Amino acid sequence: MSKRKEIDPEFRIWLIEECLAGRMRGREAARRAGVSFTGMRKWISLYKMDGPAAFASSNVKRTYSEEIKKKVVKDYLNGKGSLQKLCEKYHLRSPDLVNQWVKSYNDHKDSKKDSGGFFMTKRKSTIDERLAAVKEYTETGKPYEQIAREGGFSYRQVYEWVRKYRKFGIAGLEDRRGERKISQMPRSKEEELEKRIAELEHENHLLKLECELRKKVEELERGNR
Repeated sequence: MSKRKEIDPEFRIWLIEECLAGRMRGREAARRAGVSFTGMRKWISLYKMDGPAAFASSNVKRTYSEEIKKKVVKDYLNGKGSLQKLCEKYHLRSPDLVNQWVKSYNDHKDSKKDSGGFFMTKRKSTIDERLAAVKEYTETGKPYEQIAREGGFSYRQVYEWVRKYRKFGIAGLEDRRGERKISQMPRSKEEELEKRIAELEHENHLLKLECELRKKVEELERGNR
């Protein structure tokens, strides 16, 4: 496999400045540089953030504070910008960083062990707390992140509780570490009944949402007459 040719920083900066001045189209600049149009757009974004220094050769790895990482992940999860927009807003060099931080958020990895990640606490919980968190999600429609923050849990914990409750009922919320895998069937008729009740509660919740939506549509239609 042929080694990719290194592009001279000065030539790269000249192409970017020509594009920004309107003297050259982005696709033409990409063709001259031998990169994709998307790659050219990334260069332009980096230039806008850090100027020519963005392309200076350096072995120093840029680091980001825990506060910045949390802000970026929160904005992303709340739909406050695309990966590229968040990179521009927070002066990040690559959208891959955002993906890494979001993954670390969900997997609870420590940034000292996993480059680009940050630690999210995962505390122990009782079955009553797990059930209360699930009920709050199914009955109020609150997002996982908000329930996790208010209860002092991790995003992943709340997500897994809801998933297991829907599949196994209250039996899915039991801590069975060291026992059987949760993927097995409930252990008793009582658990089977609880599982069925959970399924019916979820179906009832969906029906309520459907009825509310239908009412709103009818109100809008009456208002337009």
